[in-house]
Amino acid sequence: MHMELQAELQVLEQEEARLTRELVDIDKDHARIGAELRAAQAASEELRKQTEWYWIDYSAWKMEQLDLVAHLSSVENQLEYAKRQQRHLEKTNILNMTFTILDEGPLVIINNFCLGSLPRIKVGWSEINAAWGQTALLLFSLSKLVGLQFKRYQLVPIGSHSYLRSLTDDRILLLFSDSSHSVFLDNKFNCEMKAFLDCLKQLVKEVEKEEEGFFLPYRIHVKKESQRTLEQGQVNCAPGHTHSSC
Repeated sequence: MHMELQAELQVLEQEEARLTRELVDIDKDHARIGAELRAAQAASEELRKQTEWYWIDYSAWKMEQLDLVAHLSSVENQLEYAKRQQRHLEKTNILNMTFTILDEGPLVIINNFCLGSLPRIKVGWSEINAAWGQTALLLFSLSKLVGLQFKRYQLVPIGSHSYLRSLTDDRILLLFSDSSHSVFLDNKFNCEMKAFLDCLKQLVKEVEKEEEGFFLPYRIHVKKESQRTLEQGQVNCAPGHTHSSC
């Protein structure tokens, strides 16, 4: 009986030792699992933070994308508008828009200024000077457009006080008057107009080189008239001709 109890005790001790070892192993596994769990929790927290930052970045990028799309749409609209404006401007003659010339009456009118005076149509010198200023600016603009450098004269368009400078003797030829003297008695104004027409003739020749079939709607013809007619400042116009006076 004693031997059986001792054998059973020995078996129990061995079982206890085995269970103790298993318990140690379980504790080790528990500790390992706990460590792995904490690591997994830390990784999960890090992933959560990364996900949160990802969505923050995603929202920021999405907003930037929407802004860029809106900006691109605006730029495309501006580009389309600019193209339409370009097509419109390509069909637009800026000189026709800037200078309005009417020759249906006895006097030529440029930008609402009469270029001359008649006994029955009195025009003040301030308006005539303004008309000459507009005419000088038009001729100057056309010369720049075709790249023409005038010979013999330099055209200086400065509004109602425009003038030409002779390149041969440095004389100043005024395209305006203060009405303090008769421009017809001393005949200086006629010389100044002839100088202007000389520049116009140079421009026509330059354009004729580039544009085949180009011609002016009126042929310029300076007609000699009596001193009395000149003093009256009459302008006689016939079809196909313009006669220059003041």
